[in-house]
Amino acid sequence: MKRIFILCTVIGCLLVGCNMDVKYETMKNPYEKDSENDPSSNHVESAENVKFELYKGRPLKIAVIGTPPEVREEQVTFTEISFEELTKGETIGYDAVFVMKENLVEASKGQYINIYRNSEIPFFFISAKHRIPFI
Repeated sequence: MKRIFILCTVIGCLLVGCNMDVKYETMKNPYEKDSENDPSSNHVESAENVKFELYKGRPLKIAVIGTPPEVREEQVTFTEISFEELTKGETIGYDAVFVMKENLVEASKGQYINIYRNSEIPFFFISAKHRIPFI
């Protein structure tokens, strides 16, 4: 049931974000910065202008491949893990896995795809330009 919900959410986001007027001439590297004039290229600056409400839900344990982010919420804990730990299935007990920007290239290797597909918990690829990279 959880997978169906996640799948429906992802498909919904993809459909909402579709723009049929855009034509792509060549495939671009998703990790390459498009241009300095691209407003979406500086996520940090644009996020600073948005006021986010504090998360008040249940405590969350999130595994992070890379440098854990800093957050204001005390009930969200981040634990840094390695790709080796990921392949050994050491994500049990976590609510999600964040793959940080500095590890996206390694995360795109084919050896990890089945881990992402078969996982009981969601994976978030932070700063990836596509909603479902690599798959």
